[in-house]
Parts: sequence; structure tokens; C-alpha cells
Amino acid sequence: MTRKKYIPNAISGAYWFSTVDRTSAYYQVRMHEEDIKFTALQTSNGLLEYLELPMRACNAPAAMHRLTSKFFRGLENTKSFYDDI
Repeated sequence: MTRKKYIPNAISGAYWFSTVDRTSAYYQVRMHEEDIKFTALQTSNGLLEYLELPMRACNAPAAMHRLTSKFFRGLENTKSFYDDI
């Protein structure tokens, strides 16, 4: 995962800067069918399961960063930190 402290050095000297925060980015990532059962919550209304990546899952930040980095891999001077680009 990109360390936040290295991003300023990586983009230094650039003329333009911008940031994008992907709204509800975690909930836009579908869970693998076989992993949905691990997100189950027992409530008074029955068993609830996440179909999208829950924000509090232990591997959610790493998964989100991996997807974001893969998506922007070919673009120069583009860095990502979690769901921020």
C-alpha cells in the first residue's frame, strides 16, 4: 500500500494538483459469492449478509487500494491512498 508520506515527493514539481474521494467506494465492490457468508450479521429480523465490500472488514482497505492502483496503473503522476485519488 502506498504510504501517505511518500505521495508529496512523488508528485512534487507538478503544475496541477487535484484530489478525488470516491463516494461509498467500498460499497461499489461486489463480494465473491463464496465470501458473502463470512459477512453475516444476526439481527432480530434474521441473518443479514453484505453483498458488497463492508468498510470494516479487516482486508477492505488493502483490497480497495489494490483495485484503485490497478485501475490507474498506466497513468503517470497518479497516486492513490485507500479510496482517494
